[in-house]
Amino acid sequence: MTRRGDARAAAAALLLVLTGVAGCGQKGPPLPPLRPLPAAVGDLRAERTADQITIQFTVPATNRDGSTPPAVDRVEIHAMTAPEATPVTREQLIDPKNLVATIAVRPADAAAPSGTPSGTGTSVAPGAAASHVEQRRPDQEPPSMVRHYVAAGYAGRRRGAETAMVSVPLSRAVPASGPLAFTNDETTLKLTWQAPAAGLAFRVYEVASGTGAATLLNAQPITATELTTPVAFGRERCFAIRTLQVSGRVTLEGGLSEPQCVTSADTYAPAAPTKLVATPTDGGVELLWSESLSADVAGYLVLRGDNPNAILQQLSREPVTEAKFRDTTARSGVTYTYSVIAVDKSGNRSEQSNRQEVTARQ
Repeated sequence: MTRRGDARAAAAALLLVLTGVAGCGQKGPPLPPLRPLPAAVGDLRAERTADQITIQFTVPATNRDGSTPPAVDRVEIHAMTAPEATPVTREQLIDPKNLVATIAVRPADAAAPSGTPSGTGTSVAPGAAASHVEQRRPDQEPPSMVRHYVAAGYAGRRRGAETAMVSVPLSRAVPASGPLAFTNDETTLKLTWQAPAAGLAFRVYEVASGTGAATLLNAQPITATELTTPVAFGRERCFAIRTLQVSGRVTLEGGLSEPQCVTSADTYAPAAPTKLVATPTDGGVELLWSESLSADVAGYLVLRGDNPNAILQQLSREPVTEAKFRDTTARSGVTYTYSVIAVDKSGNRSEQSNRQEVTARQ
């Protein structure tokens, strides 16, 4: 090859190198930035009743780095059952075959579907409380088994941090409370019972006669063995208790106790009326007084005596419903002593009001 040929070959090689370098420097389409990972699902806890296990948690409201809005599309709950003596790790639980529920999470600025309560329906909002219920058959579960749960938020295929594991014993019995006892005063009915063991909590229900529907009286479980509720005189009311065994983030709830009933009797006298004033008028004596402060007053009885030392006798045949009375039977020139008593709806009578002496007009 001649020198001229060598020079041409070298120039061609240099051109190829330069062309390649220029091509490598060209910018292609930008890669999308990675979405941040959601923070851990909060406050995972479980409650076992007779026929179901309820898993409750809080949807992540931030990302793992503390930024917002949260990049969480869904929360997945994984569960598996194992003998009580068999250790289970979160890595075993998070296996896809153990997926039991997927709760969709809508964007923070998206409105909930109309009429959808918080934590239910097709999706929940970041930061909202949510739950999942698993039905169970206690009669079909072998003894000494434990149901383990873990939950995590997802941004697409990327998983945030898993929660701490929650383990629910499936066959452990919760002891029942002792029998109910009832006492009442004028305004409240007090229920008391015996705790079968230390460290228990209780839910108290009023059970409707006939239907058996149970209404919870205490919004939060109580550790005390007593509860008060407004009294209702003359009406049978029935009550029952569930005993709860709380251990960390797991609550085991016993069955509803056999209802016990009570009919409270009103034996409490109402407050006496006050400030009785008796005024002689043409054709009788006018009486005015201040009403009793008791809420269940049905009316008032007017008492009268023919002299200051006389035993007062009932003047009005039936209770009057207003705080006034006109005695049209007073004889002119006679000095009378008056008093008033209150009568409640159960027939209980108050003490007498103050007394008033007055002489009927001639």
